Amino acid sequence: MSVQYFAPASVEEALQLLAGNSDYTLLAGGTDLVPRMNLRQIKVLRGLVYLGNIAEMKGITSHNDYIFVGALVTHSRIAASELIKEKAPNVWYASYHMGTPAIRNAGTIGGNLVNASPAGDSCVALLAADARVILKSRHENRLVPVKEFFVDKGRTVLNPGEILYGVQLPMAGQGIRKGSSYQRIGLLKGSSTAITNVAAEVEQDGEGVCQACRIAVGAMAGTPLRLAALEEALAGKKIDRDLINQVVKDVDAWINPIDDTYATAWYRRKVVKVLIKRALLEASGLEGSEGEV
Repeated sequence: MSVQYFAPASVEEALQLLAGNSDYTLLAGGTDLVPRMNLRQIKVLRGLVYLGNIAEMKGITSHNDYIFVGALVTHSRIAASELIKEKAPNVWYASYHMGTPAIRNAGTIGGNLVNASPAGDSCVALLAADARVILKSRHENRLVPVKEFFVDKGRTVLNPGEILYGVQLPMAGQGIRKGSSYQRIGLLKGSSTAITNVAAEVEQDGEGVCQACRIAVGAMAGTPLRLAALEEALAGKKIDRDLINQVVKDVDAWINPIDDTYATAWYRRKVVKVLIKRALLEASGLEGSEGEV
């Protein structure tokens, strides 16, 4: 069976193609799509739309209260960005340690999001960053929080005919100290799927009181997950080791890990508590203070 191939030069041209052919498959870096094709997980491929020629989806730009990262920005470009490293260190860390050099050079942040792996490294980092995705179709643009983007493993809220155009990374307000931490464990450093991964961001005022907290975990449910109950338990309080220890004890009630080829659910439950504790200590500026991690 023949497959039609298209390489639009603009978002408008790509959306025009999709408008009448919503079953066409989008191609960016191909680091997820090509393996799925090789494994025959994609049974029918009628049309392939390569997005790599669309320059406006390859930019990283700073705005007043957010950073825009185009969906076609590769992980190697994010890893080389001093702006991302300074303002969104978890997102930088996830890309810097993603896979192998070949994967980082080809894979894109948009592709990682659309693939919607429960253990997706960028997905977990973007959840903790409270990021938003920009979705475009011929008829409307949508701004969707990443925490509402994932539906299930491999499924998102993208509608037929829509393209993930880019990501907005919000910046902390004045007078707020934002601490970040990304923790990950896998069978092989970076190049394997995470057994579990944790990203935390803690915003504190000058008195050390938590103004906002975001904790995201991977491989603990059908999608990357925000631990909202734990975040609420920290908000409005001065964070110390005792509070973190108390919060970590409640993790079991909010996760539902699985058994798979990488690890058992039992092991994931054990290790995620260690990673959450480490992440909160680092993000709160308590790492290295007196006491055991």
